[in-house]
Amino acid sequence: MAMRRAVAASCSRAPPRFVAGAARLLSAQAVDRSAAAREEINHAWQTQSKVSAPIADMAAGGSPDSASSSGAAAAAESIIDKFDLRPDIDREEDATVALGEAFDRLLLLLVPFDSPKSVEYFERMLAVAARNGTELSIRTIQHLFARCRKYSEALTVFHALRKAGVRMNMHAYYAMCFCLQRLEEESWAIKMREAIAESDEVSPQAVQFVLDGCPNQLLPENKPWLGRIVLADADPESATTKGAAADFDAFGRKWTARYE
Repeated sequence: MAMRRAVAASCSRAPPRFVAGAARLLSAQAVDRSAAAREEINHAWQTQSKVSAPIADMAAGGSPDSASSSGAAAAAESIIDKFDLRPDIDREEDATVALGEAFDRLLLLLVPFDSPKSVEYFERMLAVAARNGTELSIRTIQHLFARCRKYSEALTVFHALRKAGVRMNMHAYYAMCFCLQRLEEESWAIKMREAIAESDEVSPQAVQFVLDGCPNQLLPENKPWLGRIVLADADPESATTKGAAADFDAFGRKWTARYE
């Protein structure tokens, strides 16, 4: 009885997807590790510096805020090692079961990838999510892609999500595909905008791109927006998907208020 009360207290803020398994499976030591891990994850999340928006960096010709991103990834990797978060651990000792939304934040802290090691940690956490039957929300998937600094990172996130077999509904999968497409198309639009600025004329390729989009286009209604980016009719920063920690939290509050 005391064990169940301890689990209930430590998981009071965790979503239902974690609480049911926690009360049935976790040992007392795992409950304590989960509570401590959740506290450290939330602390790292709150103290993280704002991550630069990927497309805005490309448009400005500058480099991403590598110091803040690498610091966040290093903090996440340290937490994963410290609390032994891995997919092959006994279920009774799996502290990730009771992390709640902190698990989503841990995934987000690993992106953008600072090194191949960060990719390994990201794939490890996705394997944990797949084993536990965790379903990633649309909000988390959108922000994973929003935090990518370049298209190759977005491709890595996309393939890691598919390879891990993480649970997602049709809407979440469609959002993942749309995020990947949007990053690709806006990257091309920014490059063509720079070419127009250099040559002071609109190339036939740019016109064709605005009319047809990419060969793997999913959403035809996105074409007018791409045209605005190519022809400099929109602020480059307004073309970005917000990827900062504050944006993720703000979206969560709006999502919660929608159902209150």
